[in-house]
Amino acid sequence: MKLAEHLFITIIGDVADERKTFHTLLDACHKANARVCGTSKHEFYPRGFSAIVLISESHASVHTWPESNVALVDFFTCANPTGFDNFIEAWEDAGYTIATKEVLNR
Repeated sequence: MKLAEHLFITIIGDVADERKTFHTLLDACHKANARVCGTSKHEFYPRGFSAIVLISESHASVHTWPESNVALVDFFTCANPTGFDNFIEAWEDAGYTIATKEVLNR
């Protein structure tokens, strides 16, 4: 029985700009029609951060490696996953390159 779907993407770009990367994650959730309930972010020294967006349908997260210009992003939803394309498009519109994409049925 499939309960949800989980999108995993690897993005390439200037993830050292924490503000832009975090706001792109939020924007991607909104463009995917996810209902944001809250956020949490942790910054690492000397660089990098991880953030999670709690959505009523589950969550989205980002984990950055600024020294490599790479971030791992996931979007987990128990709602209709038609928002996956919009979620990815938000990252591309912000200037990031999608290096890998995988969807897992859960």
